[in-house]
Amino acid sequence: MEKVKFKNLLNFNKKSRLKANEDDKNGKYPFYTSSNIVSKKTSNPIYSDKSLVFGNGGSANIHFAEIPFSATSHCYIATAKSKNTNIKYVYYYLLSNIYILERGFKGAGLKNISSKYIDEIEIPVPDLETQNKIVAILDKAKNILEKRERTILMYDELLRATFFDMFGDPVRNEKVFDLKNLTEFYIDKKNGTKCGPFGSALKIEDYSEKGIPVWNMDNISKKMDFNPKPRLFIPFEKYNELERYNVVNDDIIISRAGTVGKMCIVKSEYEYSILSTNLIRLRLNKNLLLPEYFIYLMKYSDGGIIRLKKGSEESFSHMNTGILDSIVFPYPQINLQKEFKKIHSKIEFGKAKLNQSKTKVETLFNSISQSAFKGALAVNKKETKN
Repeated sequence: MEKVKFKNLLNFNKKSRLKANEDDKNGKYPFYTSSNIVSKKTSNPIYSDKSLVFGNGGSANIHFAEIPFSATSHCYIATAKSKNTNIKYVYYYLLSNIYILERGFKGAGLKNISSKYIDEIEIPVPDLETQNKIVAILDKAKNILEKRERTILMYDELLRATFFDMFGDPVRNEKVFDLKNLTEFYIDKKNGTKCGPFGSALKIEDYSEKGIPVWNMDNISKKMDFNPKPRLFIPFEKYNELERYNVVNDDIIISRAGTVGKMCIVKSEYEYSILSTNLIRLRLNKNLLLPEYFIYLMKYSDGGIIRLKKGSEESFSHMNTGILDSIVFPYPQINLQKEFKKIHSKIEFGKAKLNQSKTKVETLFNSISQSAFKGALAVNKKETKN
């Protein structure tokens, strides 16, 4: 297949001047930011053509927009130059080869990608009929994947509905539970909370290719699930020096810098592990307060129980153990918490099976994508004609 530069296939439109806070929660059109997740809406779309939307700051992401939409000033908007280009074909190619966009992000702090870099990306382009065929096949695979994702979201909504049915709105305390201070439920005064080691105690040169895992913010998902795959390790000798920062299963780890307040329950196969610098460990007396209840209490209160951040929204945010010490919350009896945990476990089991299925579909999608963009589908089409 002939390789064609992006700039010969698509044009970049004039950038928007909108900011991320200029969305409309009651809008019905997508409002794109520089995020990989499209969660915002608008009532006043400013683009109407089928487009590719690139976030230009943070990390690589690309969206295909086929209905009217708006976007912030941190997005590049591109439309096809001619009818001989199926813009969704270009979308699938870049989505399947996202590393090409990732290589374009430069900068010491917040990394950015330039439109000039994207313009020079070379894309293998077959004839329009083959482009359409590839898009149709990938659409089917993507639809299956999206169905799995929607079902997983339904499980999440079921858990949310269950929590509110059992405990009421945690901010309004509709069930009139006693208000308790979190310090009453620490495993003990010394080990209840712990900040990760200072940078001087855990330096870059201390890390190793294998050994004892060091959990960091990458191990906390946006949905407050634990990612059990460690990215950082230290030798056992270094672990012995830092053992006071250890982490055990059912500990809660909390991000204390940057994206403050992200938290999850640790469920790991590793016998030993420690905190990274930017995490706080919370260890509870599980005979009185279950981590599952506390995690979802904080999640569903949406900051209404306490503001975990220190500093203004515009400045670099952080938190410390003192903020946890000050949390006062509605406390249901342990038997009710245990009932919630049982339901939570069943829902998580269902989600795990769906995620396994989703992973298989993703593997299939990637396999089909790579075959298509290497020309395999074009070859099949020619063979059919013969």
